[in-house]
Amino acid sequence: MKRLISIYCGKNKFPSLDGRGTPPPNLPPQGGGIYFGFPQQILIIIIFTFSLFTLPANFCQAESGMNLKVEAKYSEAIQLFNRHDGEAARKALKEFQKDYPGSRWKFAVQLRLADLEPAPAEALKMYNEVLTQAGQGEWEKEARWGLASSLFVLGRYKEAWNHLVKMTSENKNPWCAPAIYLSGQCQLALKEYPEAQALFLSLIEKYPKSPWVGRALVGLGDAELGNKNTSASLQAYNRYLREFPKGDMCHMVLHQKARALEQQDMKNESERVIHELVTRYSDSYEARQARNRLSKVIKKFTIQVGAFSQPEYAAKLEKKLRKKGYNAYTLQTKGENGNFYQVRVGSYNSRDFAEKFAGKLEKKEKVPFIIMPYITPPEN
Repeated sequence: MKRLISIYCGKNKFPSLDGRGTPPPNLPPQGGGIYFGFPQQILIIIIFTFSLFTLPANFCQAESGMNLKVEAKYSEAIQLFNRHDGEAARKALKEFQKDYPGSRWKFAVQLRLADLEPAPAEALKMYNEVLTQAGQGEWEKEARWGLASSLFVLGRYKEAWNHLVKMTSENKNPWCAPAIYLSGQCQLALKEYPEAQALFLSLIEKYPKSPWVGRALVGLGDAELGNKNTSASLQAYNRYLREFPKGDMCHMVLHQKARALEQQDMKNESERVIHELVTRYSDSYEARQARNRLSKVIKKFTIQVGAFSQPEYAAKLEKKLRKKGYNAYTLQTKGENGNFYQVRVGSYNSRDFAEKFAGKLEKKEKVPFIIMPYITPPEN
């Protein structure tokens, strides 16, 4: 602004109102000081005052527009990330990183790229880089969490625990509950069962409404099972199944519960739990493990020919097969959406024999089948 009201002579020294670095028209390019009469002085004051308000406003509008564009790009990339569209999210985040390297979202983008990195060792480097650059800023705890998680996956449990301890000192810190949970998992991996038990219990007591409570219950059950306290482990597993009937860890809990029952010599109960696991979560890793274990332990097998949500349909099929001389019976089990009524036929001393008979049954009676471990049906 000062240059607009203190124009002086000299080659290329004029700011010019036309923005080209040349003297405005009607002003001599060289000579002594320029005299402004009263009307010209008024005009310059008006121009100055107008510029004082409009130029900053225009600058702010331009800057605001740029910020909105940057935030829109960032939001677009994060939406892809939240939709678990890994490849598209990675591409969008890298483009953002390239186009806006100094944006306020710089560390957030680095963290999301680290989250998407499939190689734990490479992710570890990326989290460490953010932690080094961000220092004690707003991204520090998130970077430390990623760092600890990567160390845990790499089997470096003590190092992971050292980072997590720094995150659990402030009770109001939103990262405190997950940090306590992962600390407990580190202690479990190190077979320090009492320490793991204490950590999981502290999470459940301090943060009863946290979404991490369910996971802490499972961890507590595992710690008690590792410590040979099967009664306490069953209490923790049953509480999880009661409070989180549709939880994402139900298949793991059923598998561990069956192990605990087996350790208590409650084989029939253990088989029933395994049966529930195999029925409800047939594609899970735990169900495959259970099947392998059952093939070594279970001495008898049966043929399942139908599973119904309505008991009358099961009763009808059972009655039809019984009339034809088959040893059919109905077993009631619990599923995610209520009870199921499974119609089964016979008990066989080997899987091969069961499969051979099932093939004949399917051909003759036109019923599908699946070979299942034999469980003694409840008395009517």
